[in-house]
Amino acid sequence: MKRLAPLLLLAFPVLAVAPQPATMTLVQGTVTVDGKVAAQGHLLGVGSTIGTEAASFCDVALDAANSFRVRESSTVKVNALWDESKKPDGSVVKKVTLDLTRGGLASKLDKLPAGTEYVVRTPIAVAAARGTFFGIDIGIAKVGVDAGPGGAGVVAGAGVPGLARADVGVGAGPGGVGVNAGANVVGVGAGAGVGVGPGGVAAGAGVGAGPVGIGANAGVGPGGVGVGVGMPGGPGVGVGVGAVPLPPPFPGTAVRAINCGVVQGNVMLVSGDNPNKSVNVRPYQQTTISPWEIAQLRARGSGVLSQRILGRQFIQQRQAQAAAKLRGVGVDKDEPIARQKAYSHIAHIIYDLKIEGEKPVSQLLMQDEKLAKKLFDYVATAKVVASEKQPDGTVQVVLELDGLGVQDALGGVIQFKQAIAPIDLAEYGKLYGPMARVTTERAAEVDALRKMAEKIYGVVIDSNTTVENFAVKNDTIRQTVTGVVQGAEKVETTYYSDGSCKVVMVMNAALIPKQLSPMMGNVFGQNYMGSPEVIEFANFEQLMARLK
Repeated sequence: MKRLAPLLLLAFPVLAVAPQPATMTLVQGTVTVDGKVAAQGHLLGVGSTIGTEAASFCDVALDAANSFRVRESSTVKVNALWDESKKPDGSVVKKVTLDLTRGGLASKLDKLPAGTEYVVRTPIAVAAARGTFFGIDIGIAKVGVDAGPGGAGVVAGAGVPGLARADVGVGAGPGGVGVNAGANVVGVGAGAGVGVGPGGVAAGAGVGAGPVGIGANAGVGPGGVGVGVGMPGGPGVGVGVGAVPLPPPFPGTAVRAINCGVVQGNVMLVSGDNPNKSVNVRPYQQTTISPWEIAQLRARGSGVLSQRILGRQFIQQRQAQAAAKLRGVGVDKDEPIARQKAYSHIAHIIYDLKIEGEKPVSQLLMQDEKLAKKLFDYVATAKVVASEKQPDGTVQVVLELDGLGVQDALGGVIQFKQAIAPIDLAEYGKLYGPMARVTTERAAEVDALRKMAEKIYGVVIDSNTTVENFAVKNDTIRQTVTGVVQGAEKVETTYYSDGSCKVVMVMNAALIPKQLSPMMGNVFGQNYMGSPEVIEFANFEQLMARLK
């Protein structure tokens, strides 16, 4: 298996620190160390691998002031623990290195000893920090496929070279079951399993033993037989086995993205494909790294009522009908997640508001971390006004927040007077009419496309360069970006009681290097890295829970 990305070194004056093991100070749920169930007080050394199951986590103390939390459904290996090494100039650096291969990890570093280098390595990125509190999460891609009555099939996911696996399973026909596992040794490994016909079962395993290895497997009829093939680019080896009976299909996984959020200090995030591709993530910011072929960009746009259509007096009358209240709605099968979504909903409403009718709140938060903390702390005080089970089994949570308190937190006048709460399309049409809906929704789409273009300009090329730096010298790049964002798809539309409308648009990030490389050259590398943006409230809430 290819080794994880190398580290960008940080050097500080040396202060002798006696080597010491790490200690589990808190264990919740099922936590293992090297495959065995662990408990509070368990000592960890170099090579220890921590695993957590669903609804489980553990806290690990490096010393009295510095610790990390392994979140649920995660795997972390201690690669270095106060290990000493000499730099070319003779100075000594003590290393603490954690390898995160699944799930998430939150680090709380109050006072690392001088000369210490703290690093979290992931399949596609490295985070180096000092005096910082930050979290890193690995996103997972899962795609399910079912074909025919009783057909059970699962998983399409892209493999990350040297680490993740690419799995494809397809069930075809009555009772057909396909199961597959692909693993990497070196380079990219991929496998494919197919079950065809009544009772047909195939289990396939593909192993990449060279730059590219592919295993292909097919099972036909009862007691299906699997066949494996190694394709050029190896040597690659494919192994297939047909068996009856077989357990139900299992989902394959692949690393989709690395998300890094920070609430204290600074984190240097370095992409695994290029040690010069890095970005500094500051407090109350987050950023994402993902392989280009599976990366997606999301942009939210906001539109407001047109005075030209409805008239200024009509709009003012509507806005005077209610006190300033903000409402956020979240829906999920799990009530805690639905509540998190509702908090995030309120936060995004606030991001789009403007102080003194000029700068959007999101822009101010990027400039002032103290302001961001005040606002996030206030959003956390939102009250649950409804929590109801829906006919489809999900839970809908509604939160409410006093808008005047938002003004106090931000220290400026916000231009809203109405209760800003989501409403359905029928109610919106009754209040404002179809023409207002069309124009307001279109304005939201235009705003989302503008923000999508900003995300493209913010794509990191190296530590000193983004796409914006190329665009200022080449108008053709700007024209191309304008064309690229037209491929974005609208996936969400929300109407509000004040007449505003918000949309969410997504696009395949792989279009960026494909369309811009002819003008910019081969500068994009294997991974997408975005410029930092305001941290999502859900990430903030999880990190702050770790601080308590």
